[in-house]
Amino acid sequence: MSHLPSNKSLLRLLLLSSLFLATLLFLAPNSVLHAQSAGPLLIVGNDGSSVALSDSGKFFSDSYKPALTQEALVNETVNAKNLKPLGGTSPDSVIGPDGRTQITNTSAYPNSAIAFLEVNFPGGSGSCTGWFMSKNRLATAGHCVYESSLGGWATSITVYPGRNGGTAPFGSYSAASWYTVTKWINTGNPKYDYGLIKLGSNVGDTVGWFGYGWTSDNSFFLNKQSNVRGYPGDKAYGTQWTMKGRIQQVARTRLFYSIDTFGGESGSPHYGKWGNCNPCGFGIHTYGVGGNWTRNSSTRITKAVFNFLQTAGN
Repeated sequence: MSHLPSNKSLLRLLLLSSLFLATLLFLAPNSVLHAQSAGPLLIVGNDGSSVALSDSGKFFSDSYKPALTQEALVNETVNAKNLKPLGGTSPDSVIGPDGRTQITNTSAYPNSAIAFLEVNFPGGSGSCTGWFMSKNRLATAGHCVYESSLGGWATSITVYPGRNGGTAPFGSYSAASWYTVTKWINTGNPKYDYGLIKLGSNVGDTVGWFGYGWTSDNSFFLNKQSNVRGYPGDKAYGTQWTMKGRIQQVARTRLFYSIDTFGGESGSPHYGKWGNCNPCGFGIHTYGVGGNWTRNSSTRITKAVFNFLQTAGN
């Protein structure tokens, strides 16, 4: 005949078990305790280099409008590779009747400062958009330079400033390096979905670049007129399209709007006028309608994103 343990004995066993488990956790290596940690907000490059985010102390970066001449035009003929657009391709990103219009004079500023990107990854290829924000650097989406579902880092990126279908008015350029933040790599969280591409050429001096700025004042953005301009994958390959509309919802790291977009426009400038900064980037377009989001949206240029754009590749 067995004997049931007393209440005191049960309590003693529970205390000893709790103490044993606590001891195991205390002695466990940190790599186990923090396996899901995203790590600090560091800039990391495709070559494995990393650097801490520096505080520029600025709020704005100036735009640059070039004095374009006929001699600046290369008009290189390029073939349509018909790569699938990177990012969401749901037609729901076209909200209601399609309000986008095609940009036919892509060699005029600021269209010239918006680039069509062909990106190769270990697990596939795709198209994206980027925009010049200095003489040799372009802002884009994080998933245009690092995409975990396609094997991680892009292996090569070809940049076509102001591409217009089968014509590259300013030629094509192979990216020298590209960057994102460790938290995009480690978490895939949309608030970290931003990247930067650096060229070995100062073609920005020819095509111009956008300014960009940040503010913590949400009311500044609400109902502000803005534009998204880039290379959607549901239109003729390598053609540039645009639409304007008001910012309808402001979140800490996102700006929402009913401007029609499509996959391939990931990395496009979400921009408008901001004082003397014109055109001035407010955000980097990254997502269409999906999940709990009923509007398209950009990664908002916060202080952290601004400092990333100021630091990466410099």
